[in-house]
Amino acid sequence: MPDDDFGRFQKELAAQSAQAGKRREADLREKLAAKNVEYQALRARSEMDKFRQEMCIRDLEKQLSLCEAEIARLKPVLEQLMSQAPDHAERPEPVERVAPPAPVVVAVDTAEIAELRGQLQSAREEYQKLRLAMDSSLALKAARSIGRLLGMGARQ
Repeated sequence: MPDDDFGRFQKELAAQSAQAGKRREADLREKLAAKNVEYQALRARSEMDKFRQEMCIRDLEKQLSLCEAEIARLKPVLEQLMSQAPDHAERPEPVERVAPPAPVVVAVDTAEIAELRGQLQSAREEYQKLRLAMDSSLALKAARSIGRLLGMGARQ
């Protein structure tokens, strides 16, 4: 009889350990599936962040190129106006004055020059701000770091 009890006890213990093993295996499968879903969600989020950062970088680059184009467009105009503007310090006064230039025309030209100088200065300031924004952009730094980590190199 004691052998029968011992054998029955062993069978019950084996059945319980098999059930516990199956339960543990099922729990581990559930945890693994949950981790896979979590990993996929994190990967999708990182892809979306990467895409958003690339879009930000492209927008900043477009703004920068627009500012550079504006500066390139305004610079020759300003240089031409500066070359046409009277420099009182470099030109000697004529001995005989025939007629003074019309003050209205000079005032308009001076105002136009001042306006163009203001536009050029604001374009330069905006260029500097955009350049600083690009240089200090976390998105750009992250994109370059990701490129280096993946071995693709970074655009400079």
